Amino acid sequence: MENKDEYIFDESYVGYYKKGYLYKFGRISKWWSPSNETSIVLSNSARPSVGLSISSYQPIVFKDNFLKYLGQLNFDIFFLPTLFAPTNL
Repeated sequence: MENKDEYIFDESYVGYYKKGYLYKFGRISKWWSPSNETSIVLSNSARPSVGLSISSYQPIVFKDNFLKYLGQLNFDIFFLPTLFAPTNL
């Protein structure tokens, strides 16, 4: 940091919990890979982008039909509008 008055808000977000879902907005780092050593699409080696994330707080358990064979379901949906995000946040 060259300027002592500069603040960096990497890995910080504002979250809201309602009815089993967690809504987050901020600079959230994402890692998308089956491996711990390499990433497929998203990596945490670069600065995180400003975005919105909706995730399940507790796993969803299916009890009907063939969906019960899938087991528990957790999800994380995220929107990273990198084309419109200001670079100085």
